[in-house]
Amino acid sequence: MSSIKLTGNCRSTAINFLRIRDGLNLQFVRFRKPRFVPKAKTKIFKVRKPTPIDPVEYKQLKTWQTHYNTEMKSIMSFFRKHCFLIEERNQEAAKLAPFAERFAAICNKNDKWNNATAVLREAEWNQKEAMLSERMQRLVEQEEYERLEMKERAKVKVQKVQEDLDEYITEENLDSKLDSLLDNIVTYDYALYLDGTRKEASSVDERPAKQSSSL
Repeated sequence: MSSIKLTGNCRSTAINFLRIRDGLNLQFVRFRKPRFVPKAKTKIFKVRKPTPIDPVEYKQLKTWQTHYNTEMKSIMSFFRKHCFLIEERNQEAAKLAPFAERFAAICNKNDKWNNATAVLREAEWNQKEAMLSERMQRLVEQEEYERLEMKERAKVKVQKVQEDLDEYITEENLDSKLDSLLDNIVTYDYALYLDGTRKEASSVDERPAKQSSSL
C-alpha cells in the first residue's frame, strides 16, 4: 500500500486523493487534521465520559461565584459613581469661578511652560554651539597639520633634489660625464650558475667541479 504525505494548504489536492482513498494511506503532517479528513478508525467508538461532579461542591462553588460577581459589580459601580461625582464637582467649580481668574490661571500655566521650554531650548542651543565650535576647531587644527606636513614633505623633496644636483647631466658637465662613462665601462658579458658563482665570458666553459656528498 502506498503512502502520501500532504503538507501546507493542499485542500484541493487532498480532496482529489480522498476520492480514491480506498487504496491509499493518507498521512497529514500537521498539528491538527483538516475538517475533510475522516475520523480515525481507532477513535470511531471512543466516547468521552463526562467528569463526575459532586453536587454539594458544585452548589457551594456556584454560591461563591455568585457572591463574587455581585461584590465586584458593586465595587465597580461605586468607583464609577465616585469618579463621576469628582468630575462633576470639578466642572461645577470651573463654571462658578470667574472668567478672569480662569484666564489668569491658564495664562500663568502657559507662561510657566514657555519659561521651562525656553530654558531647555537655550541649553540645547548652547550645547549645539559648543559642539559646532569644537568641530570647527578640530577642522582648523587638522588643516593646519596637513599644511605643515605638506610643507615638510616639499622641503625634504627639495633638499633631496639639491643633494642629487651634482649627479645630474647638464651642459656644463656633459663632457666630464661622458669621459667618466667611457673610462668606467660596465660589461654584462658573464654567466651565473645555480650555486650563485659568477663567471666572466673568458671562463664560462670552466665550470666548477661538483662536490661529491659523503655518506
